[in-house]
Amino acid sequence: MNRSKILVEEIERLSKTKSTPLPISDEKKDESIVSALEAPSSGKIIQDPCYDPITGFIPIDAFKKAFPNDEIDEDAIISAPIYDIMNDPDLIKNEKKEELTQEDIDNIYKEKFRELDDITVWIVDGAYIRAKVDEEFNTRGQHYSFSFIPKDEMWIDRESNTDEHKYFIDYMLAQRHFMDKGDSFDDASDKAEKYEKSERRKSGDIEKVAPKGEVDYDKIHKRLWKKLENGVSVWIVDGKLVRDTLDIWFVAGGHDKVYEFIPKDEVWIDDAVADTPDAMFILFHELHERNLMMKGEAYDPAHKDSSEKEHYLRNHTDDLHDALAKEGWE
Repeated sequence: MNRSKILVEEIERLSKTKSTPLPISDEKKDESIVSALEAPSSGKIIQDPCYDPITGFIPIDAFKKAFPNDEIDEDAIISAPIYDIMNDPDLIKNEKKEELTQEDIDNIYKEKFRELDDITVWIVDGAYIRAKVDEEFNTRGQHYSFSFIPKDEMWIDRESNTDEHKYFIDYMLAQRHFMDKGDSFDDASDKAEKYEKSERRKSGDIEKVAPKGEVDYDKIHKRLWKKLENGVSVWIVDGKLVRDTLDIWFVAGGHDKVYEFIPKDEVWIDDAVADTPDAMFILFHELHERNLMMKGEAYDPAHKDSSEKEHYLRNHTDDLHDALAKEGWE
């Protein structure tokens, strides 16, 4: 019996079962986190040729030259300081791509990983995709989630943990199977998630992380990156261990206002990206999103705003230092 048939039989069985969440100590919970989850699932002057350090404004001609492919509201831009542009994504409309350019293709594909019947699994440059195509691309993806991915391909981010590639593939195969059967995207994704969780539980990591029924955070924390003046601790964590035991959708980073299992006043950065150029952009996203939610913003608008600003910074890296400083990363 081949792997695909085994997967289908197992996912059919698991789709009829209910999963049990891992117990978490009440001390680790924060009421604001729970309510958020119940809603929907310095001083440095940037030396930029388009920036006038005297007036703080961008000459419109210089702006057009710097961003020839962007749709520009000239009346707004001509009177907008550079940091107001970053703070108002409506001034520059960065639409997600539905089709790739040849330049995108040349930069994205890194290695053919596996052939599965009529499907090719590719290792891709996720950092490039997040900067130039779609900032929401994470560990894996296929056409159902990202229309720019060819229908006969599956993509895995090269920054992801190689020990998890088998789980990503199983998830995408299961999702594809149920979509082909006529399930809705959400139903197919839910069933694929159950299958991936069942496979990860076989690793035995739950016993490692929660031997007495509660999470041992010493097992998850790898090293303290920095403690901020506002009391927030930024930790590098074992991302695979988190996905194996707590949430398969913990991707790249997270914080206590979104994930109820993250202790109060902590931000987590996945060790898979910690030593890559991506880390600082992910750090900005998590700090900015958390700061907005601390001010009362709901998750969805906070995430949207953070994603838009992250996208801006990935394409304007000279602004990253000041942007992080404003979020408390001094």
